[in-house]
Amino acid sequence: MTGISNSTADTLPVKDRVAEFETIFWSSPVYLSGVYPIDKSGYLLYYGGTQNPRCIDLANASEADLQALSDACQPATFGLNNTDVYDESYRLARKMDTSDFATKFDPEDCGLLDLIADDFLDCGSDVKSRVICELYKLNVYGKDSFFKAHKDTPRSDTMIGSLVIVFPTPHEGGSLILRENGREWTFDSATRVLKESTPHLGYVVFYSDVEHEVTKVTSGYRVTLTYNLYINAKSTAAAGSLIRQPHLTSRVYHVGQELKSMLADFFARPGFLPSGGYIGFGLRFMYPLDVKTPVATVIGSLKGCDAMLRMICDELGLVNNLHAVYKSSAGEAYERKRVFVVRDTFYQARADKQYDTQRGDLYNIIADKNSLLLRPAGADPVQDYYRRQLRTHEVHWVTKMPDTFNTVKSNFSTWRYTSPL
Repeated sequence: MTGISNSTADTLPVKDRVAEFETIFWSSPVYLSGVYPIDKSGYLLYYGGTQNPRCIDLANASEADLQALSDACQPATFGLNNTDVYDESYRLARKMDTSDFATKFDPEDCGLLDLIADDFLDCGSDVKSRVICELYKLNVYGKDSFFKAHKDTPRSDTMIGSLVIVFPTPHEGGSLILRENGREWTFDSATRVLKESTPHLGYVVFYSDVEHEVTKVTSGYRVTLTYNLYINAKSTAAAGSLIRQPHLTSRVYHVGQELKSMLADFFARPGFLPSGGYIGFGLRFMYPLDVKTPVATVIGSLKGCDAMLRMICDELGLVNNLHAVYKSSAGEAYERKRVFVVRDTFYQARADKQYDTQRGDLYNIIADKNSLLLRPAGADPVQDYYRRQLRTHEVHWVTKMPDTFNTVKSNFSTWRYTSPL
């Protein structure tokens, strides 16, 4: 959210510019996939420990080799409510922890992480200092294995996504399907990897809150490595500049240029927030928030287009920050007024009201001294019990706040006016 003051000039309707930007904002993909060649030593996997040491070449593995690898694995669990759950009706697969195998493949050493950083994470040359790529699991999906639709459990408040490496082992099925906001994408690893004339890895990287599933493997063995991607909280590297980094993907560059154009247009309008106010952006992605800490702690872990919003505001010299935004869901009149209570920390929201059941008027809204009352741009002024206008600030929402996540529900006290019988 960023505060502004008004300037001069007229142009096209604000709602059209906002609608155009929202379309671009939500159309940028939430994943990146492809195939990648590596040195043949990267296909070697060692497992079995000192008791039964074994090595498998995942670029030239026989069915017996893959069966032995699967047998050495354990049944795969999945995270649910911060616990590991084993349920073969939801996930049927095998897994091996990092303590039980070793591989020479390294996403950073082979250059794959640089490619991902440029084309998806938009870190440019800062990837080594800004991103931590941590090996998490080896998974083997044999015939009839699958993993129903789910979202990954964040391993920390700095986790931004997952990288899945698919080895060129013979298999059919096992496609990865990703979904967000009613849209769906499919990465068919079996087709993409095995059609290459020489061994290639398949890879797919996606943000951690994107819903995804693995379809049923109909034959062979799908062998994967999963890496967790984290923002390095200790990094001193500054965020990239869309102005100074023309190498950034056309996806991000297009969104950034449209946002800068739109903001410049808004600031030039004499009728846009004539008394000043705020421009609000609802975040697109989910973040693990601790209600006991300031909301701004999430700033360093913003993902994708959310990070781009902050980057552009910084480029334009606009003061910006993250805030917790509360709105009431009690009473038609309150919803009609649409007053938002904004704070830099979570709290037990208190929005007292006195309510006339016959007239349906909102009489009083109370927020503590650390809060800010906002009303949507163009909305009617808000009055208290004595018909005095409350001090509110207009906010023009550019991207909507999703109701399905990044939401904390709080109870608040209310007062109702009644007449004696």
